[in-house]
Amino acid sequence: MIRTFYPVGQGAFYCEDFEGKFRIVYDCGSDNGVGLVENLLLQYFEKGTRIDALFLSHLHNDHVNGVEFLL
Repeated sequence: MIRTFYPVGQGAFYCEDFEGKFRIVYDCGSDNGVGLVENLLLQYFEKGTRIDALFLSHLHNDHVNGVEFLL
């Protein structure tokens, strides 16, 4: 399993990849602006990347404001 923490500043966005067979995303947001999250998604996730599970710790913007773009 490879765990990647994405540099979003204030907020949370990280992913666990299980040998390319299963991918989990935890939170997807930043208080530094949703544009930062969108750029990270474009950089690290190819269009059509399969995400098997998305976990949200809570519904504050700095943890969820990038979810719409992720989907």
